[in-house]
Amino acid sequence: TDDSIKISILEQEIFELKKELDDKIFEMESTTSTLNNSQNQILIYKEQQVKNEVEYQMLSDEVEILRESANKLAKAENNLEKYQKKLEEIPLLKQENKELLSKMDEYL
Repeated sequence: TDDSIKISILEQEIFELKKELDDKIFEMESTTSTLNNSQNQILIYKEQQVKNEVEYQMLSDEVEILRESANKLAKAENNLEKYQKKLEEIPLLKQENKELLSKMDEYL
């Protein structure tokens, strides 16, 4: 009977150890799954980062092109203003020219 008690105790210990082992296996599988999900998420974030970097570079290039275009436009607008002023002066110059021609005719 003493042996049977020892066997019973050992069987109980084995049962508890198996249960503990099963719990640890489940915990490990859960942790592995979480790790895999995290690694997949990291890959997705890295891919998105690469896409964002490419888009950033494209937008930076576009901004530079637009900045150059804006500078050209500002110069063109300045030139246009100068030409408009010169065009506005033409009738006055024609009038002055007529007046000078008249005076010249009077002197001759």
